[in-house]
Amino acid sequence: KDVKVSKGAVLDGYSCVVNKTNLFMAEDEKYEEGSYTFKIFFKADTGYALKSGFKAYFNGEEVAIEEVDTDGWTFTRVITIGKDGASESSASEKLVLTNIDFTIAEPEVGKALPSTYKVASNLSDKATEMKIGEKKEDTLGVWSPADKEVKADEEYTFKATIELKNSLAEISKDLKITINKKEVKPTVKDGIYTISYDFETEAKSTSSNELYNQFKFEIAEPKIGEKPATTAKALSDNYKVTKVEWLTTDTKFVEGETYAVQIHFELINKNIRSDYNATINNQPADLPDGDANYEKNTMYAVYVFPTLTDSSKKITWASASDYAIDELSKASENGLIPALLDKQDLKQNITRKEFAHIAVKLYEKISKKGIFVTNAPFKDTDDPEIAKAYTVGITNGVNDTEFAPDRQITREQMATMMARALDAAGVDTFVDLTKVQKFADDSEMHDWSRNAIYFMSSIEIIKGLGDNKFGVPNQAQRQQAIIISIRSAERFAK
Repeated sequence: KDVKVSKGAVLDGYSCVVNKTNLFMAEDEKYEEGSYTFKIFFKADTGYALKSGFKAYFNGEEVAIEEVDTDGWTFTRVITIGKDGASESSASEKLVLTNIDFTIAEPEVGKALPSTYKVASNLSDKATEMKIGEKKEDTLGVWSPADKEVKADEEYTFKATIELKNSLAEISKDLKITINKKEVKPTVKDGIYTISYDFETEAKSTSSNELYNQFKFEIAEPKIGEKPATTAKALSDNYKVTKVEWLTTDTKFVEGETYAVQIHFELINKNIRSDYNATINNQPADLPDGDANYEKNTMYAVYVFPTLTDSSKKITWASASDYAIDELSKASENGLIPALLDKQDLKQNITRKEFAHIAVKLYEKISKKGIFVTNAPFKDTDDPEIAKAYTVGITNGVNDTEFAPDRQITREQMATMMARALDAAGVDTFVDLTKVQKFADDSEMHDWSRNAIYFMSSIEIIKGLGDNKFGVPNQAQRQQAIIISIRSAERFAK
């Protein structure tokens, strides 16, 4: 546990001190057979300095060191414990933290909030148990609100802060953090990661005057060639389904179509809260304003299913650049290449119509819902995917009545419309422009595109060209649009 350095024993008489030792296991954990990784941080003692090019030794063996901020230098060692005792070696490669997993019990109505949680990562074989409100190993977890007893029909947030700065050799840029196996997106400031996760408690079923606001339903999903379901299941005895309507005249589901279901329901011995919400097949449903009858406690929820496609059909292409093949294959496997590009030359420049088809597929992949279109203003096209892209704000017309479907787009326009697709699907696309590294052709960007370009480039979904240029006026290719679509899906689709 303790590492000691004798004063005056370091190279050329200079002194140093060990200021931190990190062992990736719980303090009270007993050693078992296996490998244990630890890091030692050291720096020059007060009034001393270490010569440039100095060497460091641990137990007589030279070690590879790395300079780290105010902690001075660090090196990593691995101790392997077997049946014949322990052996020591340097880490064969840099430690990389790729995932952190939190586990915490669900709050139960009438009981105290869970007082502990567990944290595990790819660098530890066992989870470490933590106490709520107690900072340990640079991790602090708290409840909000911190009620002594869990109340019914309440939302409780588990929030944790994780200080990872200087405690590891390297943190993966794709660090994945989960709470109860569900991925959460952290906010990062000054090396501190903050995450939160909401738990909703069930409402009590007592008096008839009780207000209720959570409604959950299940219904058979559309499948090509099958008839629309005529019944739906309410996942609580507090309300019941009164009618199921599909907003279509089709008697059987057809490939390439988008279908919306409308589930009517009413409460049983309860009153509806004005802030009520509903899910259909675990996806948020739309609640049309003004259509709830609060006096009779009746209302309806609408969910638009993603466009119906045949997953067995794989899109292929006539030609594509070598660098694009792997990502194009992944896009095809994930259903992100539209049918109008099947067997086409993907090295060709992309049109506004083709890009609208790609962007709509990405939107549906991330949001897990379709786009229901009532009308579109364009006189030069009746393409349904263009109407969908317009409906959710992915793209506009070139004027009030024209879309110009065959006009090609630039890389600037491609980045902007793809960022709009992500924003419409619920992704936060804001980027602080004062903190990004500017492209050499930044002055050529329009104000309406700058945030989108730097957001997409900051997370490496879209990259610049040579000489640190983005290529603002360059024509975008079909394969480029598909590539940034699959990268976006891999990062944001859950």
